[in-house]
Amino acid sequence: MKRISSLLIALGVLSPAAFAQVHSTPHPAPAAESSGASGGISSGASSSASGPMRSEAGAGLQPPPSPIARLKPVTQDDITYLCGGIGEEESNFMKQEAKDYDLMLTFATRRGAYLADVDVDISDAGGNSVLELACDSPILLVDLPKSGTYKVRAEAAGYTLNKTVRVSGGRKQSQKLASSILSWPQQVAEGMATPTSTGSGSGTNGAAGSGAR
Repeated sequence: MKRISSLLIALGVLSPAAFAQVHSTPHPAPAAESSGASGGISSGASSSASGPMRSEAGAGLQPPPSPIARLKPVTQDDITYLCGGIGEEESNFMKQEAKDYDLMLTFATRRGAYLADVDVDISDAGGNSVLELACDSPILLVDLPKSGTYKVRAEAAGYTLNKTVRVSGGRKQSQKLASSILSWPQQVAEGMATPTSTGSGSGTNGAAGSGAR
């Protein structure tokens, strides 16, 4: 290139000033679009991939709900009750909550296993029903409006038990927990009870048990 330029200068076609200007002009550097584009794609993909991973990891750290979270007292016609006792944590919770109630009923088989899904009807001494409910757990706590004698009718798998309990205190007085265990034959737990079968119930407290909290 320089030899051609020197020849042109010698012939008078190209001036020395023009020759210097041509060779002093810097050439543009190769565009870095590809590297920039690839860099942008790479960083974008990385950030989009890491985002969900972080959120999933965070979701995995959430603690499971406590078993007792489902236990909520229910008020029906001025009577409050609470069903629970499935598992050790619920059972301990129900025993702690018993201080706020005046009657605790425990449903079990005669072999000592807990029993759930019991239909309960509690009536006063005059035979008037004061509370009807379906308890899906083995322990029922009831806060009755006044002291007195109550009759409990409990049915599981078509087998009915009847108990008489004495509640002393009531929520407006110094409460004393009355507790009673209703025990069904083992075949009830196995779903083999005769629908017409009835019984008076049995338990460590007899027909009507009571004890201090």
